[in-house]
Amino acid sequence: AFDANSWISCAIGKKLAGLERLALHPRLRVLCCEELIEEFRDVSQRPAVAKYIPPNSAMLVESILHQLTQIKLSDSEGVVRDPKDEYLIALSFQENLDYLVTNDQDLLSIGRYHGTVFIRYTDFLNLLDE
Repeated sequence: AFDANSWISCAIGKKLAGLERLALHPRLRVLCCEELIEEFRDVSQRPAVAKYIPPNSAMLVESILHQLTQIKLSDSEGVVRDPKDEYLIALSFQENLDYLVTNDQDLLSIGRYHGTVFIRYTDFLNLLDE
């Protein structure tokens, strides 16, 4: 799974082609949930962020998110400092993710949770290239 900030970077255009290709890659199972879509929508509409997103990019990213396997989450355990990130913990635990791609320092500081490795986008790409 990729966190909302990865998708925001994608909408801004920094990684649009690469992240879209990864998300829809037939050998990868990239998951999504309503909470992730809601966070993406919320952050992408903030004036400080929206001014950097080219027209139609947010809609394109949201369209990609809806194409991913959608997961209904159960409650999480209160593992992270930021309660808004709890859905990512729930997703990683519930679906036994191999990787959660993020640049969020709080999540990266966890390192690994119940088998899920929290990893930066660039490190994930390097891992795929090995």
